[in-house]
Amino acid sequence: APSARTRHYFGCDDNGRDVLSRMLCGAKVSLLVGLLAVGLSGLLGVAIGALAGYAGGWLDTLALSRLMEVMACFPTFFLILTVVAVMDPKYLNIWTITLVIAVTSWTGMARYARAEFMKMKGADFVSAARALGASPLRLAVRHILPNALTPLLVNASFEVAGAVLFEAAISFLGVGVQPPDPSWGNILNLVTRYWDQWWLGLFPGAGGT
Repeated sequence: APSARTRHYFGCDDNGRDVLSRMLCGAKVSLLVGLLAVGLSGLLGVAIGALAGYAGGWLDTLALSRLMEVMACFPTFFLILTVVAVMDPKYLNIWTITLVIAVTSWTGMARYARAEFMKMKGADFVSAARALGASPLRLAVRHILPNALTPLLVNASFEVAGAVLFEAAISFLGVGVQPPDPSWGNILNLVTRYWDQWWLGLFPGAGGT
């Protein structure tokens, strides 16, 4: 149990390992997954959303917007859970979890990017650049994208917290980061086997929240 005398301030787990030390190491894993997953999903979402918003027409209506709507129909957590559940456990590590979260959670960023590009492609500064002979690619990358980044970065900051919670949730269910690698989720999973060891649920649960 937690004890200041033994310097195990958050107690120990079933193998005698210090919970506080594992939580600190698990924080690195959880935050790494969150940041990388949002970075990858952001790149994918901004690319698809920018193309849909800037091109418009049939490409937006018949292809890209329908793709976003189909992906948004599936609850993200259950889609992630389904993908990792059918994977071979030996491939479940922080890199595959990051990739799965990124590939299944890009639609939010794509919708923001699409809306910003649709709003700005008719702005005066874009019309001026077009009149000076700027190519469509230059208009999108050098003129519209920098001005659209503010709401995208704000949305990305919220997405990081969501990705950390996704990783903790699937690790808690046993299909995420596998022991002995620490994660807030798989540390918290121990309390399901040792209900009387309250510190195994309190401290990792509070940290993940």
